[in-house]
Amino acid sequence: MFLIQRLYHLHDVLEAHRGRLYMLLAATLFLFLFVALPANLTGLEDNVDGMKGYPWFYLAFVGAAALVYGVLSYLVYRVLPGVGRSLAVLLGLAFLLAALVFAFLYQTDAGVLDNFVFSRPAAMAPGLASLAADTGILAASLIVAFALLVASPGAVSNLAAILVIGSLLLSGFSLASVSERANRKSETAGARDTKLFHYSKTGKNVLLVFLDGSMTGYMPDIVAAEPGLPKRFAGFTWYSNVVSTGNRTINGLPAVFGGFDYTVSAVNARPGTLKDKVSNAYRIYVENFSQHGYQVLYSDPFWFGLQRKGDCELFNDQYEKTGQATCIHSIGKYLGDLKERAPGEPSSFLGLAGQYLAVALYKIAPSSLRQTIYGDGRWLGLSYSWKKKRDKYLGNYFSLVTLGEHSDAAAPRNSFIFLTNEMTRATQHLGPECLPDRALTPEHPAIRPVVEKYGAEDTAAIYQTTRCAVSSLGRYMDWMRANGVYDNTMIVIVSDHGWASNNPLLKNVKDQQRYSMFQSFLMVKPFQAGGEAMKESKTFISNANVPGMICEVLGGCRDRATGKIIRDEPLKGSVRLHETPWQPTGQTRDAYVIDALYEVSGDVTRNDSWKRLR
Repeated sequence: MFLIQRLYHLHDVLEAHRGRLYMLLAATLFLFLFVALPANLTGLEDNVDGMKGYPWFYLAFVGAAALVYGVLSYLVYRVLPGVGRSLAVLLGLAFLLAALVFAFLYQTDAGVLDNFVFSRPAAMAPGLASLAADTGILAASLIVAFALLVASPGAVSNLAAILVIGSLLLSGFSLASVSERANRKSETAGARDTKLFHYSKTGKNVLLVFLDGSMTGYMPDIVAAEPGLPKRFAGFTWYSNVVSTGNRTINGLPAVFGGFDYTVSAVNARPGTLKDKVSNAYRIYVENFSQHGYQVLYSDPFWFGLQRKGDCELFNDQYEKTGQATCIHSIGKYLGDLKERAPGEPSSFLGLAGQYLAVALYKIAPSSLRQTIYGDGRWLGLSYSWKKKRDKYLGNYFSLVTLGEHSDAAAPRNSFIFLTNEMTRATQHLGPECLPDRALTPEHPAIRPVVEKYGAEDTAAIYQTTRCAVSSLGRYMDWMRANGVYDNTMIVIVSDHGWASNNPLLKNVKDQQRYSMFQSFLMVKPFQAGGEAMKESKTFISNANVPGMICEVLGGCRDRATGKIIRDEPLKGSVRLHETPWQPTGQTRDAYVIDALYEVSGDVTRNDSWKRLR
C-alpha cells in the first residue's frame, strides 16, 4: 500500500513533465544503448581493413532502428494509463542510472577481448558477492531515480537532454575515428605492384618472420603429424627452451628488434616517452643494414609508433624519404577472391550490428548476468565473433600461403625483409586443407580426438593453427629453394609471446596456463646451411637474443638510443617476464604498467625453473 501511495504521489508531481520526460528518457536510452555504446565499441577492432564505409552503413542501420523504436515507444505511451506512464518514467530513469554505473564504474575484468572472445572468461562467474552488489546498485538506482523525480523533475529533464547531446557527440567522435583510421595513408601503405618481397640471387638476404602468438612447444607433435617438414626446413635449428620477455605483442615484440635493452624493465628504466622508446627498437635493423648496403623492407611492424598495425606513415616519413627503408601493410591484401575458397557465412552488416549490440548489453548488464550474455563467446546468439575470427584467420592464412606469388629473386643488392603474420592469433578448428569451417565443433569426429589429447578446446585450436602456420611457411621455404635464394638467405622465424593454454612443453609446470603466455617460438637458419638436417636445440634462450643473432651478420649493430653494440652472446642467468596491459591506453605516457613480474632460468619444462617476483 505504501509503495502504491508513493507511486501516486510521484504521478501527481510529474503531471506537467510526464510527456517531456518520457520522450527524453526514451531518446537517451536509445542513443546510449543502440548508438553511442556500439559506435564506441568499434575501438575494440584491431584491424580496420574492410571497415571503409562502416560509418555510413552504421548510420543507416541506426536510422532504421530509430524509426522502429520511435513508433513502438509512442504506441506504448499511448496505450499506458496515466499512472503507468509515470511508472515508465521512473523505471526508465532507474534503468539509465544503473546502466551508467554498470557501464563505467562496475566492470568485470575478464581480460583481453580479441575477436570478441575474452581471455579470462572465468572472471565473470557470478557469486554471492556480485549478486549482492548488483541488487544494491539496482535498488539504489530506483531510490535515487524516485528522489530526483520528486525533488526536481525539471532538473531530470535537463540531465536527460545533456545525455542526449553527450551520446550524439560520443557517437560522432567514434564514427569519425573509425573513418579516419580506415582511410589514413598509413593503412593503405603498400608496394607499387603485387611483388612485395624482393630477394637477391647473388648477394645476401636476411628474412625475419614474426609469427604472432606462436609457441614452439607444439613442434614435436607438428613434425610427427607432417614427417616431410624437416626436409622443407633443412638447415634450421628450432629452439624448444625459448621464452619471451613479455606476454603481449606491445611488450614482447620490441625486444625482437632491439634485444634486452627493449624489455619492459629496460624500457621503463630509460627517460623519454614510451612511443619514442619502443619505436627506437625498430630502427636498429633499418639503420645498420641500410648502412651496409641492404635494401630494407618492413611489412606490418606492429606497434611501431605505438599503433597496433604499425604506423607506416610515420615510418616512411622517417626512413623512406632518406632511402633507408620502406614500410608496407601486406596482411590481407592482394588476395583476390581466395577467401571464397573457405566455407562459411556471407558478410552481414546486420550480423556485425547485432554483435556490437550484444557487447553493449554486456557492458550495461549487472555483473551476475554478464556470463549469461557472453555465453562462451556466443553473445546471446547474436555472435558475429566466429566470422570475424574466421576473416582474420583467412586474411593471414592466404597472405602466408601466397608469399611465393608476391616475392621475386630480382633484388639488385642485398636485402633485409621483416614480415608479419598473425594467423596464430586467430586460432581455429581446421579441416585438412587448413580452412576453418563452423561445422568443425569440438564434438566433430575429426576434432574430438585433438581436444581429448590436449585436454582443452582452445589448446586444440592453437595446435591446429600453429601446425598450419608452420606448414605454410614450409611452402615458402620450397619457393625460396626453387628460386635459388634459400642458401644465401639467413632466416629467423620468431614470435612475440605465447598463449594461456595447455602447452605440452610445460605439462609439468604448476601454473602451466599462465607461464604458457611466455613460451615463445624460434627457428633459425644461417647462411649456407641448406644441406644440413633440421635439428632441435635445448639451449635456454629468449626471443630477445634474436637481434644479436641477426646483427652478427654485420659484425654487430649499433643502437643509437643506448650507444651499445648488439652482438650474438649466449644467454646467462635468468630472464624476467613481464605482464602488462595490452594497449597503449593501459600504460603511462613514459612507461609500461607492470601488472605482474616473473623470472625463469634453465630448463623451462621444470616447475622449479619458474618464479613469481610480484
